[in-house]
Amino acid sequence: MEQFIIKFDDAEFDRLVHSGLQQAGPVTIAVKDIATEEGRPGAVISFPVAIDGVVHQAQAVTTVRLLVRFLEALKVRYPDL
Repeated sequence: MEQFIIKFDDAEFDRLVHSGLQQAGPVTIAVKDIATEEGRPGAVISFPVAIDGVVHQAQAVTTVRLLVRFLEALKVRYPDL
Protein backbone atom coordinates (compact mmCIF):
# COMPACT_ATOMS: atom_id res chain seq x y z
CA MET A 1 0.00 0.00 0.00
CA GLU A 2 1.14 3.53 -0.71
CA GLN A 3 1.70 6.20 1.89
CA PHE A 4 0.13 9.66 2.04
CA ILE A 5 2.09 12.87 2.39
CA ILE A 6 0.29 16.04 3.41
CA LYS A 7 1.90 19.45 2.98
CA PHE A 8 0.32 22.74 4.00
CA ASP A 9 2.50 24.72 1.61
CA ASP A 10 1.23 27.24 -0.96
CA ALA A 11 4.40 27.08 -3.07
CA GLU A 12 4.30 23.28 -3.19
CA PHE A 13 0.63 23.38 -4.18
CA ASP A 14 1.40 25.75 -7.07
CA ARG A 15 4.43 23.71 -8.14
CA LEU A 16 2.40 20.50 -8.29
CA VAL A 17 -0.53 22.12 -10.10
CA HIS A 18 1.61 23.86 -12.71
CA SER A 19 4.33 21.27 -13.30
CA GLY A 20 2.32 18.05 -13.19
CA LEU A 21 0.55 16.11 -15.87
CA GLN A 22 -2.71 17.50 -17.20
CA GLN A 23 -5.71 15.95 -15.48
CA ALA A 24 -8.08 14.66 -18.15
CA GLY A 25 -11.11 13.61 -16.11
CA PRO A 26 -12.72 13.17 -12.73
CA VAL A 27 -11.10 11.70 -9.63
CA THR A 28 -12.50 8.32 -8.58
CA ILE A 29 -12.06 6.66 -5.18
CA ALA A 30 -12.83 2.94 -5.24
CA VAL A 31 -12.91 0.93 -2.02
CA LYS A 32 -12.40 -2.82 -1.51
CA ASP A 33 -13.64 -4.28 1.79
CA ILE A 34 -10.84 -6.82 2.16
CA ALA A 35 -7.72 -5.45 0.48
CA THR A 36 -4.82 -5.99 2.89
CA GLU A 37 -3.20 -9.18 4.13
CA GLU A 38 -4.79 -8.41 7.52
CA GLY A 39 -8.25 -8.32 5.91
CA ARG A 40 -8.72 -4.55 6.16
CA PRO A 41 -10.30 -2.26 3.58
CA GLY A 42 -8.23 -0.52 0.95
CA ALA A 43 -8.84 2.41 -1.36
CA VAL A 44 -7.52 3.43 -4.74
CA ILE A 45 -7.62 7.05 -5.83
CA SER A 46 -7.53 7.21 -9.61
CA PHE A 47 -7.82 9.81 -12.33
CA PRO A 48 -6.99 10.06 -16.02
CA VAL A 49 -4.03 12.17 -17.13
CA ALA A 50 -3.02 13.28 -20.60
CA ILE A 51 0.53 12.57 -21.78
CA ASP A 52 1.33 13.81 -25.28
CA GLY A 53 -2.36 13.74 -26.14
CA VAL A 54 -2.83 10.16 -24.94
CA VAL A 55 -4.97 9.58 -21.84
CA HIS A 56 -3.55 7.26 -19.16
CA GLN A 57 -4.93 6.27 -15.77
CA ALA A 58 -2.94 7.41 -12.70
CA GLN A 59 -3.53 5.89 -9.29
CA ALA A 60 -2.50 5.83 -5.66
CA VAL A 61 -3.41 2.87 -3.44
CA THR A 62 -3.70 3.13 0.33
CA THR A 63 -5.63 1.72 3.25
CA VAL A 64 -8.98 3.20 4.19
CA ARG A 65 -7.58 3.76 7.68
CA LEU A 66 -4.77 5.95 6.33
CA LEU A 67 -7.14 7.79 3.99
CA VAL A 68 -9.46 8.60 6.90
CA ARG A 69 -6.53 9.85 8.99
CA PHE A 70 -5.42 12.02 6.09
CA LEU A 71 -8.89 13.54 5.81
CA GLU A 72 -9.03 14.04 9.58
CA ALA A 73 -5.82 16.09 9.34
CA LEU A 74 -7.51 18.31 6.75
CA LYS A 75 -10.52 18.69 9.04
CA VAL A 76 -8.24 19.85 11.88
CA ARG A 77 -6.60 22.38 9.58
CA TYR A 78 -9.94 23.59 8.17
CA PRO A 79 -12.53 23.10 10.96
CA ASP A 80 -15.12 25.35 9.32
CA LEU A 81 -15.62 23.09 6.31
